Amino acid sequence: VIILALLLCCLLAQEGGKGHSPLEVLNLPPGASRQEIRKAFKELSLQYHPDINPSARQHYERIIEAY
Repeated sequence: VIILALLLCCLLAQEGGKGHSPLEVLNLPPGASRQEIRKAFKELSLQYHPDINPSARQHYERIIEAY
């Protein structure tokens, strides 16, 4: 059971990464301030929220993970 759980965690980590840094996902330059990060998160989460845009669920999850 433990091995299965570790395997699942590894697969999810590989899938979620996709080679993009959190700042790239939020469309921010390196060294962005906390205020810029928060503002970008709020704007993108409203734009890609599954209730508003059901086809963008995976992108919404990446935005949350990046934040």
